Amino acid sequence: MTGKMRGLCGLVIALGVLAAGAARAEDTGTLKGVIYLQGKAPQVKNIFSDINTEPKCAEQYGEKKQVKAQEILSAKIEGKEDQRLLQNAMIFISTDLSGKTFPAATEKKTLNQQGCLYIPHVLTLQTDQTLIIKNSDPLLHNINAAPAKNQPFNYGQPQKDMENPVAFKKPEIFHVKCDVHKWMGAWIGVFPHPFHAVSNEKGEYEIKGLPAGEYEVTFWHEVYGEFKEKVTVKAGANAKDYTFKAEASAGG
Repeated sequence: MTGKMRGLCGLVIALGVLAAGAARAEDTGTLKGVIYLQGKAPQVKNIFSDINTEPKCAEQYGEKKQVKAQEILSAKIEGKEDQRLLQNAMIFISTDLSGKTFPAATEKKTLNQQGCLYIPHVLTLQTDQTLIIKNSDPLLHNINAAPAKNQPFNYGQPQKDMENPVAFKKPEIFHVKCDVHKWMGAWIGVFPHPFHAVSNEKGEYEIKGLPAGEYEVTFWHEVYGEFKEKVTVKAGANAKDYTFKAEASAGG
């Protein structure tokens, strides 16, 4: 075989690989929707009086004297009194995908301590994905996590801009707290695949790259509980909204 022919063969093979990859991409779907809260609007505590015990945190809010407790964050919907847009719900595929392999997540995520709050309050990761725990406040915080399946940790960060990288081997959802500031808390969800999301301030979420098929989807919220539903994902866009019931929670 001449060098020219070998080059042509290599080009054909490369194009074939690219075409196969494109076909696989075309067979995947995006699952997105809006998370609602149905029922009486929750009473949300103003925790500025707590934060005001740390002047270096309080000054970050300027003249604003309102800081919402993070457990239930929701937004009004114009014209609707009994329905709101719910933030900080986890949405994830809970079908057993153990027979499949997925690329490692290379993106690093950050759990920041800023203004004496954890930001974000809820986040999701893939197993072995790096999470940077950072202190952006010029004062002492500690990060105390006691997961059931992963290695517990408790890092003290007495100075601004200190960072600790962590990663988790096993899937689970667990709580993180600051022992110095009792009102500070966050939730971390760890999953063995990349199909997870957290609803934003508009209640929106999006999960990309799902192979077409039937799945069980779990909707989780720290106050309103965990619920599962079946969904069929087709290539392209797929819509799936979910409504949590405020009355379903003992705290609601």
